[in-house]
Amino acid sequence: ETHTVPSLLDSHPITVYSLSSNSPPSDSQSPLLLLHGRTWSSLSVYHLNPNTPTDLITSFPSTCAPYMMDFRGFGLTPSDSSDTVSPSKCVEDCKTVLKWIAERHGANPNTAEAANYRDQRLPSLIGWSQGALIAQMVSQSNCEYLNKLVLFGSIYNRTLTYPTSSTPLHPLNTLNTKSSSLEDFTIEGSVLPSTASAFSVAALTVDPIKSRWTNLHEFNTLPPSPLSTYRITDTTPVLLITGSHDPYSSPQTQIELFQDLGDRGGGDKSLVVIAGSDHASHLLEGSRERWKKAVNGFLEFGESCSLNSGDTYTI
Repeated sequence: ETHTVPSLLDSHPITVYSLSSNSPPSDSQSPLLLLHGRTWSSLSVYHLNPNTPTDLITSFPSTCAPYMMDFRGFGLTPSDSSDTVSPSKCVEDCKTVLKWIAERHGANPNTAEAANYRDQRLPSLIGWSQGALIAQMVSQSNCEYLNKLVLFGSIYNRTLTYPTSSTPLHPLNTLNTKSSSLEDFTIEGSVLPSTASAFSVAALTVDPIKSRWTNLHEFNTLPPSPLSTYRITDTTPVLLITGSHDPYSSPQTQIELFQDLGDRGGGDKSLVVIAGSDHASHLLEGSRERWKKAVNGFLEFGESCSLNSGDTYTI
């Protein structure tokens, strides 16, 4: 099911996807919003081969009501008049969608009831790759419509400073290619040829033209930058999850992110490293079920599997 949500930033139409089985929303379900990365729409990243194990949006437990959104210029969300997409626009659009989901599920973070415990009708947020940076920025903006946070394959790098520039990364109408659609599958033999082919076809069908990112220096506000506005006392539970062989999100950078997120004010914080997996561990034959176990365990209980909050471990 497709929804159009006007951005609170400038009323630009943002496309949101949900399962028709979740309409109307059930009081027994906890909502979840998934964010895609730098290049490909949520449709190909999370809704590949419908009703098969690689179709992530249909694989969450019945207690979860998953949603996906597309940033400006991706999938079914049109570009705005600038023909560019920036981190700050994505953050504001994501906050708009989180608010829309929360209201759709009857959650109100301002009530006394919600103040006394974490309202499970508030949406949790999963961001993949560059989308994880967006999710982290949403969290650090003190978004009140957020339950739990999953940073999956985050490209966070504490040593990287993006140059200040408003020049888009690509010229207008730059084509995406088959080779670029397969760049996330880096371990030979880790993905079935049929899965890789299906992803390539879906990705190039939905996003034949590269979206033009600009103002990446806005990511410089993430910790430990002196420009960071992140509140160390933030108690939003957070899960970091990455593949052991992810070339864009190494276990070392995730350990640094784990440290840089601070003490979470006593809130749950866990790091999971999936052995033998790369950047697209949610699609790989050998790691997909472990990814689901870690994420679903965290979303249901606040921590992954049965280990103590704050542990770093490999599954």
